[in-house]
Amino acid sequence: MMRSPRDPRFPHIATAFDTARMQFELQRAWFADGPAPWTIESLEAQETVYRPGDCCIVLWRVGLRHAASGALRQQRAFLHACKVGEGPQAYARARAMKLVPVDDFPPVVYLPALEALVWTFPNDPKLPGLPAMFDLGQPCETLFDGLDLPELVNGHVLRDIAADVMHYQPEDSCMVRYRLRLEDQDTGAEGTLVVYGKIDAEGNVEKMHRIVAQLAQQSRGLRTARALGYGTQRNVRWQSHVAGEPVSLSRIDADAVEVFHGIGRCLAAFHRSEVVCDLVFDPAAALGRLSRIIPIIAKTRPEFTERMCAIERRLGRVAADADFADTPLTPVHRDLKPGTFLWDSTVAALIDMDNVQLGDPLSDLGSFIVTLSTQAMQMGWDESATARMIGHIVEAYASEVSWPVRCRRLDWYMAASFVYESTWHSVRQWDQKKQDDIPVYLALAERHAFAARSRAPVGAVNHYRF
Repeated sequence: MMRSPRDPRFPHIATAFDTARMQFELQRAWFADGPAPWTIESLEAQETVYRPGDCCIVLWRVGLRHAASGALRQQRAFLHACKVGEGPQAYARARAMKLVPVDDFPPVVYLPALEALVWTFPNDPKLPGLPAMFDLGQPCETLFDGLDLPELVNGHVLRDIAADVMHYQPEDSCMVRYRLRLEDQDTGAEGTLVVYGKIDAEGNVEKMHRIVAQLAQQSRGLRTARALGYGTQRNVRWQSHVAGEPVSLSRIDADAVEVFHGIGRCLAAFHRSEVVCDLVFDPAAALGRLSRIIPIIAKTRPEFTERMCAIERRLGRVAADADFADTPLTPVHRDLKPGTFLWDSTVAALIDMDNVQLGDPLSDLGSFIVTLSTQAMQMGWDESATARMIGHIVEAYASEVSWPVRCRRLDWYMAASFVYESTWHSVRQWDQKKQDDIPVYLALAERHAFAARSRAPVGAVNHYRF
């Protein structure tokens, strides 16, 4: 049975997480003023963002059937739970915004019994420029604000544009894929050009554009998307298509050596790159993240507080050692997971460079190993299969870089990541299966924190401990 958090700021949170109840509430709220043209047949929670006492958002995929024709369709919508007493004011602010109609569905509705707003995509209070990303009837120079489209389609006539959502995180970001059907002006031959637009609620798009441009232009052996431009009006960045399919552990097994070697080489090429950047992620930043996140986790899972604090203290003592003072400083991705690598038959590409900073490359590798381990655990892989997968990646990575890899720092970052990534995401996403595995995550964090304290020579620490 799914446990529900007790949160005085969001007293109705258990209802918000109950999809059967919310299906009924949304049907009633969307069509309160008359006969319902649509019936909600399914409500699937695609993503949950929960920060105890601060934020609760649930993104749904809504399955609908038209009452008259029987036609089926799907619609994105998300619930934003308001803190106690803040619902009416939030709804008043929402209604004052410039919103767009979505067929028969209201742009936003208020559920007073839950003090929650439900927004109908593409309406989003933190992404006011998102509806314009799907307005394909507007002039191209407006639709593709910040993109030099004439240069991109030079010698061709633009015949049609199609847009679809690649990834959407409410009140944060949305990646939109555009397929441009082109006709050659000389031969009449038709083809398709694919470009991507990423709109963000926050962040400096000009700075990120410069970083991605540097990576794409000068990184030997790194396949990644080309930066095509940016628009400050909507806070959108444009980038090219990269061939390949996102890597997924559900579609490969632990002995897909070529794929995992390709991922290791691709990550090494990224870390060998040089970028000009004023953001640095180092052990101090990792400890700072732990100190911020542990109290938040403790609000809902207080039984793990002392174990997490003990891990933090141990890592703090180790970080003061001399061999942590002299580390490589390279670009770090900060959000590595299988799907950020694309596999194209024989070679891997790395995408989603939104969080690139300078830092210790082993922070990236350690975090990635933890993410892989957590996903493999959720899918039921045994320890030996996980170890083989990680071994293939680390083997290829180590052969392509000049710094030591199998060392204390890798264990240090893995220990930290099992707390501030695996454990934190279990709470943030309110995932029951992951929450059941929190004791396993903390045991692994303790194991790697102990290994990081060891004085063993570089290369003697066996990090395939899963």
